[in-house]
Amino acid sequence: MTITEPFKYIAYALKRDGRVSHWVEIGVASEHADGKGFDVMLDRLPIGGFNGHVSVRTADTKPPLSLYAGPERPMG
Repeated sequence: MTITEPFKYIAYALKRDGRVSHWVEIGVASEHADGKGFDVMLDRLPIGGFNGHVSVRTADTKPPLSLYAGPERPMG
């Protein structure tokens, strides 16, 4: 498959370093031709501080930290 235009969606993982969380770009996504889903291609696997939350956003925006309102994983 040849990509002729930039990806419209970026995949981010919410990573926690100590008590600080931040979004890390982990890949890209493209919409299916029928508009009913996405293919996500990861450049890296989020491990170490990863809480399981992945967000796919348009390429011109980064997810705000307030987007994630779930419980924090306990630090141990």
